[in-house]
Amino acid sequence: MSNSKFKLTGENTNLARVAQLILGPCTNVLRDVLRKEISPSNLETKVRAYIAKTKKPLINQHQETLVYSKDYLKFDVTLLYFLLRNMCSIQPHSNKWGNNPKSGDRSVSGNIERIRLIRNEYGHNSERFISDTDFKIKYKYIKVIVKELENYLGSSTKYQDEVKELKTCTMDPTQSEKNIKDLLDLHEKIKDISGDVEEMKKTVLPWNIKVIYKKDVLKWKEDDSFFVETHNFQAMLDKVRQQPFVTFVGVPGSGKTATARHIAILLQEKDGYEILPTKDINNTEMYCDPRNPQVFVIDDVLGVFGFDMKELEKLTMYQERLNEPSMPATKVLMTCREVVFKHEAFSGSILSNKKHLVQLHSEENALNDQDKYDLFAKYNLDKDLLSADTLSKISKSFPYLCKLFSRKEELGHYGPQFFISPVPCILELLDIMKIRNKVHYASLVLLMTNQNSLSEKDFNNENTTYFHEMKFQALKRCKVDPTTCSFYFIDALTEMEGTYTEQSQSEFEFIHDSMLEIIAYHFGRHFPELILQYMDSDYIANYIKPGTYKRRKRKREDDELEQSVGAREDSDTVASKEYVHDLCIKLQESHYHLLADRLFKDIHRGELFNVFENEALKHPLVLKKFLDVMKSKPYSELFTVFLSELKNKVKRGKKTTTKIVHSKCYNLLMNSKWADKYVGFYRCVRAIDWVIFYGHNQILQFIIDQIIKNTSTVNDLFRTPFNIRSDDFCTTEQGTDCNKRNELDIDENSAGRCDVSEDESWSDLCIEKSDQSFGTEPVFVEKRRLLNLSCYSGDFLTFKTLLQYRDNDVLLSESCFTVKFGNVCDSAAGIPVFLFYIKLHQSKPSQPCFIYERVDP
Repeated sequence: MSNSKFKLTGENTNLARVAQLILGPCTNVLRDVLRKEISPSNLETKVRAYIAKTKKPLINQHQETLVYSKDYLKFDVTLLYFLLRNMCSIQPHSNKWGNNPKSGDRSVSGNIERIRLIRNEYGHNSERFISDTDFKIKYKYIKVIVKELENYLGSSTKYQDEVKELKTCTMDPTQSEKNIKDLLDLHEKIKDISGDVEEMKKTVLPWNIKVIYKKDVLKWKEDDSFFVETHNFQAMLDKVRQQPFVTFVGVPGSGKTATARHIAILLQEKDGYEILPTKDINNTEMYCDPRNPQVFVIDDVLGVFGFDMKELEKLTMYQERLNEPSMPATKVLMTCREVVFKHEAFSGSILSNKKHLVQLHSEENALNDQDKYDLFAKYNLDKDLLSADTLSKISKSFPYLCKLFSRKEELGHYGPQFFISPVPCILELLDIMKIRNKVHYASLVLLMTNQNSLSEKDFNNENTTYFHEMKFQALKRCKVDPTTCSFYFIDALTEMEGTYTEQSQSEFEFIHDSMLEIIAYHFGRHFPELILQYMDSDYIANYIKPGTYKRRKRKREDDELEQSVGAREDSDTVASKEYVHDLCIKLQESHYHLLADRLFKDIHRGELFNVFENEALKHPLVLKKFLDVMKSKPYSELFTVFLSELKNKVKRGKKTTTKIVHSKCYNLLMNSKWADKYVGFYRCVRAIDWVIFYGHNQILQFIIDQIIKNTSTVNDLFRTPFNIRSDDFCTTEQGTDCNKRNELDIDENSAGRCDVSEDESWSDLCIEKSDQSFGTEPVFVEKRRLLNLSCYSGDFLTFKTLLQYRDNDVLLSESCFTVKFGNVCDSAAGIPVFLFYIKLHQSKPSQPCFIYERVDP
């Protein structure tokens, strides 16, 4: 503002002088106090540690940026006060920080507090003048404060000299007005900071999570500019408004995630909802705000590669929260792949109710021709590519394919065929990249082997031996120099953003789940040994197949990407004799020993469902290699892996059926029983149970042979924490009584099995779990349980193997058991088992002819 518009008078000159005193010597002396307490180079470390500890950053983002700049000359009184109070070792004054100090309290903290209060006083004051009397009082007050703080700092009096000069010096009108304006603007700054603090008090969402979610939503909004509201979109939106939770079902690339996010954005913009893009159903309870409407968005809620029973169990636990959130208006939007949706166990889940479902490929929601033209127009694609014939055969992944086609010029020469059968096109592009852009291809391989997450930090962390070994092996096979600087790979991933990759929070991931599967197939068919070494258990279970099977000829389906996750749908609209890419890696016999070794390691890690449900383990040649692996292990390790107790929660696999989850055989398998009032229900899970339940008779027989060879009895087969102190286990022939059983010490891959040292017996460990009654269950109970499991296996040889160790008297007794013979007869082994029991009954006609299951209390 020019001088002509601001006239200095006596009283507003007084205000200008006070403003200059506060913004000048008062602020500067606080800067020097801070500098004495903390050097600029150490400030950032202290602030970050404080924020991490308190989880409440009581400074705004602008102030945080100033702090990290380390330039104290830019710090104002508000920021300086925060740092001096919270980061330094200055003792609080007698009335404590944040309060008016006593007049006789001349401590450093008391004077810091006084400067804060003076500034706040004028920051809240709308008057633009100070009387001469008030000025004299205020000037004397400030002068004493500055003098005492300078005495604390040392012998200098430069700030006291500034104070003296400001009492009588000529004031420049322009600078005076600026000082007054800065001082009066403090009121707004204080309101902003107070508002931030109040907001933090009200929200249930931690500030750091809130920052992450905000960045995610900003990215969503960028992508949302390409969203097309299809002909039936309004019906989908109406369903969301009517229901507390909705699941969007579709094949990969069909737009289920985009639809859920678009609706969340609409709810935010129109109805004031807070968006929470969480990855865990637990957070719907943890972060639920009972006062404000929220919309949670969860992708692939029941698994990515396949159905995950663990996630369904978790979802079931929160069923009540989903149906009746503490804030009635709150919504939970979930997505689910169609191949997961078609899994048996889904039909009995909370998500299966039609009123909570939006199936994108249903008759009412499937894209019509106009929707397809609109999507083409949104991506500025030539609509002439969409002939009537093409429209009738188009892939269900059409929305994603439009995005990919618009961003990658090389796809242009495929023309309409790309929208019908995209996987072969992408594989062909990767063939070219592998030769012409080796670093780019290697970057994608590293992203894939590192489980779809890669950042510069991974490359630079010298302590991650695992990553660097994986990197070396992958680059060697990609024919890229292992010493190549990390920034080349980061640059390559950056260049491929929007086509193959995307970046979030400085970490790269694939732009779509199906892209990971395509890269894994393209690389893994040539180098399956690295896939077997580095990919997770879910991938191994679902995408690694032994032998070169004859490919089935099928009709080309609406969607090739759906095939990439193993879906098996029929298509009535597309007629073709082309082979389908299922993206499964077919192993040669020379690699079977690697698969066998990986399966053994996965048992060690507790991946029981993924191993024993895997049909590969019943492949004769793979099974032979698996037995060879077992033969190479000492008995102590076999005991640890198969016969000892698994502590961690068992992860469910894709193929886990409804019968297992919703029937009594599941309780038999998990062996969960009431211990006592202190322990409650106690679950004892052993890998041997899975061997029996899934009918792996040769593995069972080998384990029994090893038990007998090493202990001269078969007791270890039936030994559990429930019966470890039973009289039946008093002693064995070679002194391997229950109090001398020593297990192998387990490493970090043992999935949390009981660790028992040479000085601590398993029975002692089990005694610690409860009172003296725990561990005394009769052994016949475990024998009966394992025999029942063998009936469910459908393998009569497994049943006969265990039958050798039966006790006819207790086998047919009704004590503590309930008849469940019908369940067993439903299994494949049911008739042979039934015939055996008839025969047994004839030999003991006084006993009832039933097979039983334990009923938990």
